[in-house]
Formats: sequence, structure tokens, C-alpha cells
Amino acid sequence: MKIKINLIFLTPILAILITAPFFLNREKNVSLLLNGKEVAFTTKNITIKSFLSEIDFIVDPLDDISFELNSLLKKSNEIEINQVVRFSIHTENESIYLKSTSRMIGNILNEAKITYDSSTKILLNGKHSSVSDMIAYRPFYDLSVVNMSTSDSDDKEDVEFSFASYISDEIIHDFYSQNSHSNSSDISLFGLGPQLYNELTGEENTNIFHLTRVSEEVVLTQHPISFSTMYQPLSTIPLDTESTIQSGEYGLEAERSRIRYENGIEVSVVVEDTWLIKPPADRIIGYGTDITIQTLSTADGVIEYYRALEFYATSYSPSRSGVDPSISWYGQVYCGGNTHFGYVAVDLDYVPCGTQLYIPGYGFGIAMDTGNFDGAWIDLGYDDDNYVPWSKPVTVYFLTPVPPATSIPWVIPPGTTPFLPGFTY
Repeated sequence: MKIKINLIFLTPILAILITAPFFLNREKNVSLLLNGKEVAFTTKNITIKSFLSEIDFIVDPLDDISFELNSLLKKSNEIEINQVVRFSIHTENESIYLKSTSRMIGNILNEAKITYDSSTKILLNGKHSSVSDMIAYRPFYDLSVVNMSTSDSDDKEDVEFSFASYISDEIIHDFYSQNSHSNSSDISLFGLGPQLYNELTGEENTNIFHLTRVSEEVVLTQHPISFSTMYQPLSTIPLDTESTIQSGEYGLEAERSRIRYENGIEVSVVVEDTWLIKPPADRIIGYGTDITIQTLSTADGVIEYYRALEFYATSYSPSRSGVDPSISWYGQVYCGGNTHFGYVAVDLDYVPCGTQLYIPGYGFGIAMDTGNFDGAWIDLGYDDDNYVPWSKPVTVYFLTPVPPATSIPWVIPPGTTPFLPGFTY
């Protein structure tokens, strides 16, 4: 009798254990109302949590779900979920990060403890909105709020403010915390896996954000500032000599730059500020203006001169001047007359027309022509029949009388010509 009683007691339990897998593994119908949109599914999962995992739905602790996640699924189920939305809210005084399941802007501002009235201006993702507007679900919104009744603006009607489009640090943190299983920078929208997103929108591959890891670095650098060289007359030293009156010193400038990196690659450098630490000091060179008349015995007799300076000497004649004989001014000189021995070409900016010169090995010359050269360069003129080639440095003597001080070029730079690039004498 005792054995029979035990068997009778165990029979219902055995029946449940035998039939449970059949009931638990059968297909179940689920009507999911997600953020106001209905999607139908069939599943063999046992709990709501496992079903949501099957459709790649990531649950946020603040999501509003009509059942406990560990609830068992029945043959027919209706589940309603309102997902939490992340808000970056900006006022004149602060920025607030808020997570809410509210869909009315006024309620969201209440939760953020932001006061408002009929004059309050609101931008939602850059578009003008009002406190009574309802929003559709999306993972995050940017909300800018200006309370015109407390604004410091004198002309309150003309206040303008703009939407700064960015994802806050808190939102970035949520991305990573909810997708910690993934090493990719491609991250799904909050809570919406590919299957569920496609069911809701009919679109593919639009539920992926590509996160760019952005960092910034502020760098302080210093740069030297070149000094200038200034010249000034110095009557205590001879003509065509120089003396340093003041040595030049480099200045120093500081610069603050902000360097932006995206995924470790530098993408921009913005100079935010520069300031002077130390100004440069000019180098001051004194050039001599003291003229002493001297004499010199030469092969052509004793000469009296007030200046002796080394020039680079070349020579030319009418047929060697590079001028076509058919041109009307062939064989003529710039200051008037024809090319012949005794007329020399110089840089007339430094040696004016008519200047009396003496050139050892050539003899007396008069500055009457010019050429394609600058500074201390002299081209000695010849007739075609008595031409002598020159190409060497020579001392040129400037003969008396001394011209007025206002017409004396106190500094004659080294001779150069474009025909010999880089050549300076």
C-alpha cells in the first residue's frame, strides 16, 4: 500500500518533467511595441531576456519595459518597451547630461530642473522647438535652451544661438559600456541590432555609427625672431669702411597651438595665441663718411683721388656688346656719344654719368654707359680694333674734385650680374 501511494504522488511530477520540454520549446508569438512601433516575432526562447538577446536588443537599465526581463514567455505575448534617450542639454550657464524615457520636451526640462516660460527659446538638434513638442525615439538629442526673460541681452527679440553638433563624453561612455564585447569602432545604435532595426525601418546598414576617437593636445612652442640690420653714417671712420655700432640680438616669440588627432592621426593644428617674450634688437652698422684726398703715382702720371674701391672688371666694344648692328642705337653709350676707349659702363645708381675714374692697366675712364650688372662692377669700353678682354678684380680710383655730399653714394654693394647666377664680387 505504501509503494502505491508514493507512485501515485510521483505521477504528476513525472508528467510535468516529461512534457515540460515540449511546452517550453514550442514556438511563441511575440508582439513587440518598441517606442510606439509594433513588430511581430516568433521565438522558441523561454524568457523575455533571452528573446531580446536573440534579436540583438541591448537593454538599458533605464528602459521602460512592461514585464520583468526574467519573466517566462507564454504562447502569445505583448511586450512594450520605451527606450531611454540621452540628452546633452545646454543653457547659458551649464551643460547637463540626462537620460530619460520622457518624450515631451517640457517634461525633459523638468527632469533636468531647468525653468522655462513662454519666452524660452529651444533648439532641438539645431531646429527650433517648443516645450509642448513630442519627440520620436533616437539614441541621443542635443538640446539648447535660452530663457529670454532672464537673458542679459539688451535686444531680446534678436537673440540668436546655434546648435553645436557633437556627442558628449557621457554618450561615448555609454557606447563603449554597451558594446564592450566589440573591438570595432562600428557600433550599433543603442538597443537596436540589425534584425530589429531593419524590421522597424525597412532600411539596412543604417544603424551603425562609426566612432572616431578624438583627442586634442595643447602645445607651447618658442620661435626665434630675426633681427634687422640698419645702417647709419659714421664720420669717424674712412669712406668704404664699416664698424659695428650695435650687435643684433634675436627676439623670442611664444605660440600656443591646439593639435587635433582622429584615431591617432594628426588632422589639424590651430594656433590659438601668440605673444612676444623678448623683442629683437637691430644690428646697427656704421658706414664711413670721412673723405681724405690722396695722391698716387701711376704709369699715366700722378693722380689725385678721394675714393679707391675694388670692382670686378670686364670689357666690351660695339661688336661685342650684344646689340644688333641694325638697331639705331648700335655703338652708342647711355649717357650720350659713341662707344670707344675711355668710356666705361658702370651701375649709374652708384657711379653717376660723367664720374672721372682711373683704372690701373686701362687708364683714365669716364662713367658714360651702363649694363646688366649691379654694384661694384665696371665694363671697360674699347673700339672694335683695339679690344682687350678683361675678367678680373681691379681697384678703381675716383678722381677729384669731390662731388657734393648729397650726391655721393656712401655704400657701393658688391658687384653682381644675372649672367653669372650666384656670382658676387
